[in-house]
Amino acid sequence: MYENAPFWKRFLSNFLDFVIVFSFSALIVFFATSSDKESFTPNFYNIKLPILLIILLISAYYLLTPIITKGKTLMMLVFRIKIIDNSNKKFKVLSFLKRNIVGCYVWILIFLISVIFFSPLQLSEMGNIKESDNTLSILNVFKNVIGYFISIWFVIMAVNYIIIIKNSKRNGVSEVISGTRVVNWKIVQESKKIQDIPIYPFYKKYRNIVYYQVDKF
Repeated sequence: MYENAPFWKRFLSNFLDFVIVFSFSALIVFFATSSDKESFTPNFYNIKLPILLIILLISAYYLLTPIITKGKTLMMLVFRIKIIDNSNKKFKVLSFLKRNIVGCYVWILIFLISVIFFSPLQLSEMGNIKESDNTLSILNVFKNVIGYFISIWFVIMAVNYIIIIKNSKRNGVSEVISGTRVVNWKIVQESKKIQDIPIYPFYKKYRNIVYYQVDKF
């Protein structure tokens, strides 16, 4: 049997996975917004294309990578934990997809919400900015995206980890919904329970006791 992964392993692996995805997403946004040195004009290549690339990145990281590695993200490999199905104690693609599609598209939703919050107000003002203000304006927008993204991430993670801490089996919302578990790689030998030990009646033959009379001197 497998032992459920401890809280600290799950938290650190999730956090570092988030850092990896966020870092690559930040690079995509940076290169998309820094291509035009004269002025920043919102168009397909610097707004919609980066969004599509980031959605593909999130999908590939949280859906494709664990399928290839049989239930592990990059940081789960580092911390030696994996996702298994509750029924057969193995990696099951269908159960995994049920679990991680929810998680994957939560991240996509977080990203889109972040974009929706800042783009209508700020991107409309960036079409006519001066060259001297170009870098500063882009950095301000970028900073706001980071703020929204991280804030929403921490709120969702806080709720999920409160549920994990309160749950005796240390399962989060996605595990309960999909019937999966996050466990350590090492297999733990299951100890025999008392009720599993067979008890049989047996007959014990006592020795015959013979008494002797001893003459007194």
